[in-house]
Amino acid sequence: MDWKELLSNHKKDIFNHWYDLVVATYPEETAKFLKSKQDQFANPVGSTFRSSMMGILTGLENGKAPEELVGFIDDMMHVRAVQDFMPSRAVAVFLLLKEAIGHLIDKKHIDAPGALMELSGLVDRLQLIAFDTYMKCREKLWEIKYNEFMQRPFFAEVGMCPSYLLKKGILGRQVDKNNIS
Repeated sequence: MDWKELLSNHKKDIFNHWYDLVVATYPEETAKFLKSKQDQFANPVGSTFRSSMMGILTGLENGKAPEELVGFIDDMMHVRAVQDFMPSRAVAVFLLLKEAIGHLIDKKHIDAPGALMELSGLVDRLQLIAFDTYMKCREKLWEIKYNEFMQRPFFAEVGMCPSYLLKKGILGRQVDKNNIS
């Protein structure tokens, strides 16, 4: 059995187990919510994950290269980046995909070492793309935070470098701009 056949025959099982594993990375109450609500408006995070994960599996099944699935990866990583996951934990969703595939192979007693090896390589490529995407999202978030921070009236008035102000312990207290040394 090749990996495309493996995905075609067991995509729903792989998806369900993968989704359960990803949801388990959240606190218990959040995980319950992500599993219980299917509506995209009531549960946009769960909806994004479901559509992205299914899009990735379908794309792989149809022979698309991981680089062609960037849109789905991007959607997932935007959510994980905003939720402030560490990079390793954010992109671990693809390690969980490997775990879901391995679980299926063990559960159904499928003998497909070549398929597993090829699929594992594809998932590794997905994970590398996810890491790059996550880091771009985090950089953008910090850029937005920095720009908002610099637009505060305090900095426009005092006109000093934020790192200097942090070192001097000036941030967070009232400052006389004529008396800063």
